[in-house]
Amino acid sequence: MYKHKENCSKRIFLKPILGSIAALILGVAAASFFLLLHSEEPLETLYAFFISPFTNLFYLGNLLDHAGLILLCALGFSFSVEMGFFNLGGEGQAYTAALVAVLFANTYSGIAQPFGWLFGCLVAFFTAALFGFIAACLKQFLHINELISTYLLSCAVIPLIDYGIVEVFRDPSGSLLATPPITPDWQFLPLMPPSTLNISILISAAAVFIMLFIMHRTRYGYELHLTGSNPVFAQTQGINTKLLSLLTLSIGAGIHGLAGAFCVYGSRHYAYVGITGGLGWSGMAAALIGRNHPFGMVFGALFFAWIEAGGKSAMLQTNFSFEFSAIVQGMAFLLVTIDVLSKRNSQKKKNGIVLDSVGKKKKQDKGVVDG
Repeated sequence: MYKHKENCSKRIFLKPILGSIAALILGVAAASFFLLLHSEEPLETLYAFFISPFTNLFYLGNLLDHAGLILLCALGFSFSVEMGFFNLGGEGQAYTAALVAVLFANTYSGIAQPFGWLFGCLVAFFTAALFGFIAACLKQFLHINELISTYLLSCAVIPLIDYGIVEVFRDPSGSLLATPPITPDWQFLPLMPPSTLNISILISAAAVFIMLFIMHRTRYGYELHLTGSNPVFAQTQGINTKLLSLLTLSIGAGIHGLAGAFCVYGSRHYAYVGITGGLGWSGMAAALIGRNHPFGMVFGALFFAWIEAGGKSAMLQTNFSFEFSAIVQGMAFLLVTIDVLSKRNSQKKKNGIVLDSVGKKKKQDKGVVDG
């Protein structure tokens, strides 16, 4: 019986993932055809774009480091999706947390490690979680959709963070639009120098298994999934859906905050304008590619990190424009989204047919009883 359930769950996971992979392959193929038509050195550009990120440890380490950050944002987005909420404010949440993490490290630079890292990441987590908490309160008490509130909160805070970095917390001794760097003892331990890969990738990998355990082996995960599938039925089972929504949106936003903290403690070592640019949206795309399954999101994060690393490599080695990597990402994201929405609509139609047939059967039974 258990093996049968396990095999069914594998089929349920693998079938959508195969659809996402097919959509990604189609997107990459279309982008490659576009590149062949418009590049002066098509073969060299294709090699630099798709192969060069794996040719040396520097490129590979940077790719894995960026994939770990995207993966955290994907996990944060997916955490809210499990309950039927869509957090579109991951960009602003990670950006705010990055600045807060730097300020905390520079203010309390004397704290010994690893306690400093722990406290800094917790401060970043709860700072970002505040955005999710506000969005959940707006939804519960004012019935404002979280799609709107999270996105608008993010749009409102990003210019404020830019202003803070440029005008308030800027390093006066440097020429960059950035804060003072953190001290060396606050920097995460490197794993593959001279690349930016550091121990944060291990935390991101551990987060995959932690989320897998929470979603499939705990009561909280069961309540989360049940509430997302049928909130009315969840309430009849005694589940406090309001408290659950507050926790879920807050935790999901907080995970985005961890990605912002890992940016400064692991890779960048200071906060500059646009330090987390694209992380929130890439995380959302990786979650869609992985169909909200932790292992699927690993694949999605690696894909988007590979495309971005390929764009940088091709830009350095050829006359390639970096914007082309955004075109590839956009085409892949568009095709995956179309695949997801089409399957969701077909599932809704299928459920509607089932419900309609059940309703007709009930009416017939009632007619027989009345007769």
